[in-house]
Amino acid sequence: MRGVVRSNRCAGTASVFTAGVQPDNIIPTRSGGNVNLQEETSDTTTLGVVFSPTFLDNLVVTLDYFDIKLDGAIAQLGGGAQNTLNLCYLTVQDVSSDFCQAVHRNPASGSITVPYSLDVLQANIGRLATIGYDLGARYGWDAGFGMEGGSRFDITHAVDLYRQVHDHAHAGRAGEQEPLCGRVWLDLR
Repeated sequence: MRGVVRSNRCAGTASVFTAGVQPDNIIPTRSGGNVNLQEETSDTTTLGVVFSPTFLDNLVVTLDYFDIKLDGAIAQLGGGAQNTLNLCYLTVQDVSSDFCQAVHRNPASGSITVPYSLDVLQANIGRLATIGYDLGARYGWDAGFGMEGGSRFDITHAVDLYRQVHDHAHAGRAGEQEPLCGRVWLDLR
């Protein structure tokens, strides 16, 4: 993992776990739509070429370039109920975060029981962008006797994958995951 230096990286961090006890492992959860969603917008550029050589029948090679930017990306808050709880209590630990604001506890007991719930509704999570290439090759043959066969090869190489959550940007290398106080990113570059 590669660290990112930020001033006051964890300023204002507070423990959001209190002495409230959950009476069982069943947590009422609300999921689905959200009246506060805004529409996603995107800007996409693609270019492609197809190569079918005359000297080798049945061979097709394709190369495609893509550049996709998606603003206002829609996804389930936190990626689901367990992730939302993990992000609130273990990673972000900030009661004002979207993840902790989704946890509604009974003020008398501290438990999450009906009519209180964990709200993991759809949300505009930020911006996603990716640039890359798709390479494909396909070769077919006639084996005779009405039998045909073929082989196919496809590979995608993402040159850049960028994710911006809650108006804070970060980019990393392929396979990195870096939790930061108040923000969580899975960024590939």
